[in-house]
Amino acid sequence: MGDSLALVAMRDANPESELGWAWDNPMPLCTWMGVGVKNDRVDTLSLSAKGIEVIPAAIEKLQNLSVFIVNRNDIDTLPREITRLHNLKILDLWSNNLTTLPEQLGNLLSLETLHLHGNNLTRIPQSIGDLSNLEDLSISWNSLESLPEEVFDLNNLREFSASGIGLKELSPKIGGLVSLEKLALSHNKLTSIPPEIGKLVNLELLHLGENEISDVPEEIENLTKLRRLWISDDDRTGVPAAIRGVGR
Repeated sequence: MGDSLALVAMRDANPESELGWAWDNPMPLCTWMGVGVKNDRVDTLSLSAKGIEVIPAAIEKLQNLSVFIVNRNDIDTLPREITRLHNLKILDLWSNNLTTLPEQLGNLLSLETLHLHGNNLTRIPQSIGDLSNLEDLSISWNSLESLPEEVFDLNNLREFSASGIGLKELSPKIGGLVSLEKLALSHNKLTSIPPEIGKLVNLELLHLGENEISDVPEEIENLTKLRRLWISDDDRTGVPAAIRGVGR
């Protein structure tokens, strides 16, 4: 019953949306557009580009929700209650109008994927460092200019994208993200890369294009698994010769 009430609240909070849910529909929830059910509980909501503007507080009733995809909508804020979805593994919010995130974001301890690119965020809550199971984080194309130090505590992070956020300096703590396989930092204002980049021994793809980097540290030669290095042609002269030929 709680799951149905949560979906009713979603529909009622977005009367102009394209959810396509009719409440006189006698069919089970699993037949509703964008709704996935497992063991008679809502497990997945895939609601891309539905004209959604509001996530109601009743979202917390979906305690079995593991996948919540609401990209390409018009959401500008998230209720604190969303951080009580303790089984949530995938939260996909790219291309919305978000300006802030709940300070309790770190309560989503099961979260593995968090996509926030293409919003209007100016800061990331410090509690993000508590997301110990996070493997994929995308915060590109926001107006952040800096990263909370807690991001560098995410030891299980495999993919990290922070392109186009106005980043001017990369913390030496980047070296703590030892599980990283993909790192995208293009279209920023970086002038240098810390030598600690050489500690990312599992890195396979590194995107540094469209920055103002004058020199790349020799420690980058430690990245023996690197298959792709994107860097602006004007900056390639500062790349150590040993990896200058790595594919773009």
